[in-house]
Amino acid sequence: MQIETKLYNWQGKAISNFSITLPEPDSELVQQALKDPYIFDFLTLSKKAKEKDLEEQLIGHITSFLKEWDGEGG
Repeated sequence: MQIETKLYNWQGKAISNFSITLPEPDSELVQQALKDPYIFDFLTLSKKAKEKDLEEQLIGHITSFLKEWDGEGG
């Protein structure tokens, strides 16, 4: 999937001011934390989805996962 989306072309190229606004250990940590893209292929969002739709589906998936993990089922 990462090859198909050509992740290698844009990964880690986001412009930020972390290096000048945060002390050295923190700036590197934040830069690394934000380097990896979020992949939400498991959600059924339309192209016109709003942030609220994303939030609701993520909460639903997390809730379902935790219920399965706890043995309650889905």
